[in-house]
This record gives sequence, C-alpha cells and structure tokens, in this order.
Amino acid sequence: MDITIYGRTSCGLCSAAKDKMVRMGLDFKVRDIDYLTGYHEGWRIDGSIDVLAGHSLVNKSIPMIQIGKEYFTYSGSMKELKKK
Repeated sequence: MDITIYGRTSCGLCSAAKDKMVRMGLDFKVRDIDYLTGYHEGWRIDGSIDVLAGHSLVNKSIPMIQIGKEYFTYSGSMKELKKK
C-alpha cells in the first residue's frame, strides 16, 4: 500500500498522523505541502499539480494523506485504512 503524508513540520496534527502510522506499522512517505502547492522550478513535471488538485479536494486541510491514488483528510484516511 502506497501512503504519503503531505503536511508541514510545524503542524501538530501532521506529527500525530506520522506517529499513528508508525504505531500502525505502516510504511509511508512525508512531503512538504508548501513546496508542492507553490510554484517552483519543475512544478509541471514533478507531480505537484496532482498534489495541488488533491489538496483542493480535501478543503486545503493538513495533513492531507494519499493512499494509492486517493486523497484524504487525516480522519478520512484512518477510516480508509481500517477498511484494509
């Protein structure tokens, strides 16, 4: 299962999401949402536009968690992971 947590280092809920994933024994990647949703060199080719679209879909809340190809809020991701 491919899991990515998009958040900020200063976000308490983002830290809680990472801690929860560790306790659940899940492998995951962490990405900086500010970098990915801002314009930067290469933003068209590095997948940032997909992250921005996903971020918009979950009402710009962080952390945003991608499981496979779907994007979730923190609580939504926990519900999704419990199904698996």
